[in-house]
Amino acid sequence: MGKNHYPCLEASQTSLFILVENSILPLYKKNSQVKKIAEKINRNLIKKYNTEIPLTAQIQPGLRIIHYNGIVIAKYCRIGKNLLIRQNTTIGIKDITSIKKKNCITIGDNVDIGANSCIIGNNLFIGDNVTIGAMSFVNKDIPSNCIFYTKKENATITRDR
Repeated sequence: MGKNHYPCLEASQTSLFILVENSILPLYKKNSQVKKIAEKINRNLIKKYNTEIPLTAQIQPGLRIIHYNGIVIAKYCRIGKNLLIRQNTTIGIKDITSIKKKNCITIGDNVDIGANSCIIGNNLFIGDNVTIGAMSFVNKDIPSNCIFYTKKENATITRDR
């Protein structure tokens, strides 16, 4: 994957969040004073949309966010083209104290992440053409061309009165 960042998104996936983000990365790459302005714009977007995507995350074109609420993407991510992500989803590093350049979550092209999912770990790899079901917890690699979900079980426990 190249080093394109998420603000380089296709114009067809427009929203106020995406349009403003498109202008941030070019500012962020310039001198430190302009970088501070870009960081301030990003902080304001985080507050307004409750969506945290750092300027240093490497996200290829085609990012689509269905509902902005509760999206968190760590700065140590490399994400391929056409990521579809839904509300209340976290993509993060497990052990932030031992961050090294190799500790990174890599997500391939054409990945679809269901609502309320959590992808947490160091050096995780999620392949191309993967669908992650809603309310899934991912802490291991997922090969390409897979559907992943976390089995859930309902239980009713009767209390003695």
